[in-house]
Amino acid sequence: MRTVLLPYLTLMARHQVQLSISPPRQSDVRSQRRLNDALGFDHVLVAVQPLFDTLPDLPHAVDELTAQLKISREEAAAAKRLLVPVQQADS
Repeated sequence: MRTVLLPYLTLMARHQVQLSISPPRQSDVRSQRRLNDALGFDHVLVAVQPLFDTLPDLPHAVDELTAQLKISREEAAAAKRLLVPVQQADS
């Protein structure tokens, strides 16, 4: 009975992983490739485990996001300075 369910469980595990993990990590090509190449239930689980592959990239990603946030804040402040207050005419 267990061997009959194994292909079904493998497909379900792959589907659940793609729903829950892949969308937030779409740019992680290595993890997506491992998941797509996984042939069995155990391989699908192993494909999900090595999340530490992206750990070396985290400081760089944080620096990029921090720089983008700083630029966005500066642009917002500049846009606020350009705003001209509108005076309403008294009726």
